[in-house]
Amino acid sequence: MKGHIHTDDPDGLLATVARFGRMVRTKVEDMSEQHTEILAMAGLLEEAPLPTGLVAVALGHGVARAFRSLGARVVAGGQTQNPSVEDILSAIKSLPNPKVILLPNNPNVFMAAEEAAKLAREVGKEVHVLKTRIIGQGLAAAVRYEPEREPEELLPEMAEAMEGAVTLEVTWASRDAEVDGLKVLKDKPIGLLDGRLVLVGKTPEEVLEGFVRLAQEGKEVLTLFLGPNTPKEAAEAVAQKFPELAVEILPGGPDQYAYLGVLE
Repeated sequence: MKGHIHTDDPDGLLATVARFGRMVRTKVEDMSEQHTEILAMAGLLEEAPLPTGLVAVALGHGVARAFRSLGARVVAGGQTQNPSVEDILSAIKSLPNPKVILLPNNPNVFMAAEEAAKLAREVGKEVHVLKTRIIGQGLAAAVRYEPEREPEELLPEMAEAMEGAVTLEVTWASRDAEVDGLKVLKDKPIGLLDGRLVLVGKTPEEVLEGFVRLAQEGKEVLTLFLGPNTPKEAAEAVAQKFPELAVEILPGGPDQYAYLGVLE
């Protein structure tokens, strides 16, 4: 079943829908942002643009919102939903900024990102692809973004920031398998650390707790995005076990995950 709904409260709407079953795919778009894009493409924005724009590829409305709060134009896409070259090019062209930094956030998107950047340069945009491989790297890099600065200044700082982030993904196995000595059972919780399978467990919360214990050394902040069917109370129970970390729990993680976390 597919649905298309306009609302001022996407988080509340998705929470309500999740009570009736598991959502396979969600997409949340900001209509006010689309209005700004149209004005930019038509050259009707009144203010002179700042030097550098930012485009990020992301799945999950909460993840997209986080990137937008950091100043990025978001293209829907990721591990299971690669955006097209045209999708990325359209986002680049929609920005009024003459220069753009592009965060693909997945190796599967690198080729499309490079091709979109090439095409954008042909129409006068200066595009730099920072090859972030996973969402945590992209968010860490985006924190350093400042539109009034030049890409040559920003890129070294963003690259340094992305290398210091750790991404935790808690999802469910799609099939039985044995990977690096770990026995994986179909539909059981598994955990990926920076894209590499390292944990299995009986519950998503068991995997999440194991993850944080494994990767928290030297980290101060955990940002945790909840999947559409994950109760906030479950995440809070895990977070309470780590008082030394500043934990922010947000709705709107990718549909196929129980948790998507970023340690910094």
